[in-house]
Amino acid sequence: MEDSGAKRKIGVIGGGLVGALNAIYFAKEGHEVAVYESRPDIRHEERVVGRSINLALSERGRKALRAVGLEDEVIIFHVLLWKVVMSEWRLPGCQLRHS
Repeated sequence: MEDSGAKRKIGVIGGGLVGALNAIYFAKEGHEVAVYESRPDIRHEERVVGRSINLALSERGRKALRAVGLEDEVIIFHVLLWKVVMSEWRLPGCQLRHS
């Protein structure tokens, strides 16, 4: 993202993986960012029903995290706590490596 010098107020619709990453990109550029999500924050919910996301950390995901300066922090959490790393994507499917 080029720095045009103009800082903006930016609204990001959706607090999922892509929305959160975009919000981080914009904030790191110095913009004021508000994230709008229709669902409640699951960190504050006693029980979460009907939502599931299976995450594996691919090289593409690591590159995006690296670009916003969060790769190391996420790797520590993801690998050391969950011990799952996605290896190279090979057709017909994905091979998982467990450490």
